[in-house]
Amino acid sequence: MPVRVKPGTTERIQTTWFAWGSSGVLLSPTWIRIALTREPIDASLFGNDGWDGSGEFRYGEIQDHWFAWDGRPPPPPLNMSCAFNTLILAFGGINLFNPAVDVCIDDCKKWFGPDEFCDMNTCTCKKKELSCTDNTDSFWFFGGSKWKPGMVCKDDCPKDYKCAADCICDPIKKKQHTECRNGRCVVVNGPGPDECKRNRDCQRTKCSNGECTLINEKGKDECTWYGDCRSSKCTEGECEWFNRPGKWECVLDRQCWHYECDEMKCDKRVNEPGKDKCEEDKDCYHKECVNGKCIKVAGKDDNKCETDNECAQRPITPRCGDGYLSTPTTPGGGDEECDPNTGPYNNWTGAKKYPCPEGKVCVDCKCITPEEGYHKECVEGVCIDVAGEGEDVCLTDSACYYYKCVGTECKKINEPGEDSCSSDTDCYHMECVDKACIRVAGKSDSTCQTDNDCKECTSGEYPTSSECSTQCDRTCLINEATSCYFCPSCEDLDMYGTESDCESKKPCNRPDYCVKSTSSSSKNCWYCQGVTCGGSDYPYKDSNCDGNCDSGKGEVCVEYGDSGCYGCKCPDLVVSSRKVSISFSESIDCGGEVCMMECIRAGYIQLKIGNFGKAAAGSSNAHVVLSPSEETWDKSIEALSPGQSSSEKTIDLANSYNGEGSSCETLSWWWSAPTYTVTFTADYGNAVTECDENNNEETSHK
Repeated sequence: MPVRVKPGTTERIQTTWFAWGSSGVLLSPTWIRIALTREPIDASLFGNDGWDGSGEFRYGEIQDHWFAWDGRPPPPPLNMSCAFNTLILAFGGINLFNPAVDVCIDDCKKWFGPDEFCDMNTCTCKKKELSCTDNTDSFWFFGGSKWKPGMVCKDDCPKDYKCAADCICDPIKKKQHTECRNGRCVVVNGPGPDECKRNRDCQRTKCSNGECTLINEKGKDECTWYGDCRSSKCTEGECEWFNRPGKWECVLDRQCWHYECDEMKCDKRVNEPGKDKCEEDKDCYHKECVNGKCIKVAGKDDNKCETDNECAQRPITPRCGDGYLSTPTTPGGGDEECDPNTGPYNNWTGAKKYPCPEGKVCVDCKCITPEEGYHKECVEGVCIDVAGEGEDVCLTDSACYYYKCVGTECKKINEPGEDSCSSDTDCYHMECVDKACIRVAGKSDSTCQTDNDCKECTSGEYPTSSECSTQCDRTCLINEATSCYFCPSCEDLDMYGTESDCESKKPCNRPDYCVKSTSSSSKNCWYCQGVTCGGSDYPYKDSNCDGNCDSGKGEVCVEYGDSGCYGCKCPDLVVSSRKVSISFSESIDCGGEVCMMECIRAGYIQLKIGNFGKAAAGSSNAHVVLSPSEETWDKSIEALSPGQSSSEKTIDLANSYNGEGSSCETLSWWWSAPTYTVTFTADYGNAVTECDENNNEETSHK
């Protein structure tokens, strides 16, 4: 136990197991350390500090420096082992280290390991403390965590962060959840299940009047496009559309009917949905050989033939009739015994007729006796085979008909003959008859092409309005006698070519006055504009309107043109033009500890103020109110003449916010509903006295 002494006295103790002044004293128990001096002290060392030099500090002498300090200097400093002092404290001893005078030797790593360090203030060994903040930086930015099991972690994390078991600063997560509000997914503080992950989770589509619209309501989508909200049905060959969900039976009328064959024509329309039974006439028949002829037979089937040659009772060579007696070795030829040189390819140089020997006839380029075969005859323009003896009247159908003019038309005659025409133009020419260009039977030179060629226009007249218009700056008139067009003079229009003629030839006296026409029908012609003072507009001839104008209504006496007639007129300011464009965009991110949001409004308001009165209006103000944000603006309007509109005034609606927050609704200029109202007021404050003070306001809605 420590020994306490009174000032000016000494006490002495003995130990049985240490030698005074030896190194053993440094390793003695703590209570002995308090009681013992350390080594002999030379009094001269402390002479300058006021010590009188009396007495000595001997080995084993006891002095309580904390309780018995008597103005004398303290003993010299002690070199203390940090490791051993730690052991002394571990076994219940007292810390003898005085940081003001003693020297602490850091030997903690030597005795206790590399993770120990010496606290120089207490001269005790401690586990090395790892900063949670520094270790977090090391983990994220410098290659990994420095923390190991058994290390002491110092919680020095910032506010809203905590030091986790692995000595890493983690954010303290507040309890939050998402909710749908007005079609938007917002983060709400407090526990609860998440309703949404994005704004679209808080909206759904709904069919309304045939359109697929997006509404701010959570639920299942009814549609993905407007087609899901409509339906159609075929009715009597027409496709009817309905603004209600249902089955689409058709899109076009063509899907409500199909074609079927009517005998051998593909022209029967059936007003029912279905696939066409045919696309063209050839889908309604096939060809077969009948009586040696290849003819059309109703019904779809494979063709049995293409030409009459395929239906002959004996082979016909492909080149039969071309004026060349071909053999099987001839390209495209056959074993011909004769060739009638009748076509269809007989117009080449050297083509000629190869007859049969006497007593035989040439049938299909074969020489046969009449009694053994048949002959060909023309029947209603068709060359057919007729059994029995006889001369061939024809070999092809073209020998059984010809074309001739019948009136002004070239018609087919079903009997053998020579063509006298090939088209209608071979049967007529054009002549003027009663000022009209018509067809006249007979081939001759035409004297006209159109009715205009038959007009007998005089000098200065033109057969067409377009020809006349190129020469005239007024609307051309037609001469009923010749049906030709001419450019009218001002006199033709009962007007005058000059202002002086207007004033002199037909005196134009006030209040009447001469006016130059700007109409296309009478351009640059002068006429007398008649004015009669009277009625309700300009009843006075006095420039003061006989004192009848009401200044309380803003009326002033105004002359009508230069007419000499006067009337009481007033200004009337109205909103003559207005345009509004507003759009919003928002982005909310609650991934961190604090929600961040970006809110943007873009758009503009434009307006013009017009003077619809008949008197000038002085300068005024226009007032604009935007709801639901209840923002207001005033615009200065310049003085306006009667009928004049102001310059366009523009209000910029651009606004934005980027910072903390979870709902743009907190901003004064923001609203979530897709509607707004803009109220425009002309002559705000009634700076101008008007005819009508009740027509100044206009409203735009969405």
